[in-house]
Amino acid sequence: MSEPRPTPAGRSLGALLAGGVVGLAAFAFLVGAGLLLYQRVSGDSAPALIVILLVFGGLGAYLAWLVGVLVFSVLRRGGESDGVG
Repeated sequence: MSEPRPTPAGRSLGALLAGGVVGLAAFAFLVGAGLLLYQRVSGDSAPALIVILLVFGGLGAYLAWLVGVLVFSVLRRGGESDGVG
């Protein structure tokens, strides 16, 4: 007997949660790297902190979106097979 396949709604919800978690982790990683850079380079300059948070926060948001969408699409499509490959 074959095991029951998850419904498309259940697969989408799981993929959404996994993509969100991975995207949030990517964002936190880049913002943390920016804060570490700020601490090492100039530990008490408010304008430097703002610039670093803007740059690394923007890059982190883009990376979070990119990785989240990639994980979502891979997990959502994981059970489907079109015969290619």
